[in-house]
Amino acid sequence: PLFSDITNGALRWAKLPDVYDEVHLGERTFALRAGKDAFVDTLARHFPGERDTLRRDLALLARAGRDIGPFFVERALPRRFAAITGPLLGGRGRRWLDRTVEQVLRPEIQDPLLFDVLTAQWGDYGLPPSQASFGMQAMVTRLLTLRAAPGADAADALGIAITHAHAGASLRALAQA
Repeated sequence: PLFSDITNGALRWAKLPDVYDEVHLGERTFALRAGKDAFVDTLARHFPGERDTLRRDLALLARAGRDIGPFFVERALPRRFAAITGPLLGGRGRRWLDRTVEQVLRPEIQDPLLFDVLTAQWGDYGLPPSQASFGMQAMVTRLLTLRAAPGADAADALGIAITHAHAGASLRALAQA
């Protein structure tokens, strides 16, 4: 694992605090809590009619995260193997990585304030919801809603995913220039 090698094994995941972030919109503050149930329960207090929307959002993020895993396996394979296995491994993940957060979530989340709260962390990975990969949102959100610290190799996977997403955005920008 890359980060383990670079840090001689010193890099370890830390458990997130109960409230891992706060979103401030106007005069309102929304706590984001670690763990799926705590995340939903806390936000449902602010958006009482949206509990099902919050659960569907997390389920959609989980599905995207599961679909993306094989995509990164395919990306790590030598080119000749990736050409054969790419459609099998990468196809489902690519549909999440190639669509923006806004394209995927806007139709699912009717309340504009809830949309803003759920997408407020876009600055953590560099692009606004209209440009950010939904796949990246899925991976980051899944890590932030875990109750326990991820495995030691999760930092490597996240680092590779972030690098891949930024490289893709940069290449698209260059192609349009």
